[in-house]
Amino acid sequence: MNQLRCQKCSALIVSRKFSKCTTCGVNLSSSLVMTSEQAKKVAEIDQHTKNVHEASLKWHSQMPSQDLRRGGSH
Repeated sequence: MNQLRCQKCSALIVSRKFSKCTTCGVNLSSSLVMTSEQAKKVAEIDQHTKNVHEASLKWHSQMPSQDLRRGGSH
C-alpha cells in the first residue's frame, strides 16, 4: 500500500480529512486531502457501521445468557 506523505516534511499523513500536515502545518496538496464528497461518504459509512454495531449489541444483550465454557446448558 502506498503511504501518503507531506510534501514538505515527509511526515506520514494519518488522515486525509485534514488540509494541513499535523507535523509541520503546511497546507497539503489537494491530491492528498479528501474532497467534501469523499468526506461525506466516509461519514455516512461510519454512521451506518455504528448503527449496525449498536443494534448488534442490543440484540445480544437481549439473548439469554449461556455458559459457553461448559458447552451451554445441559
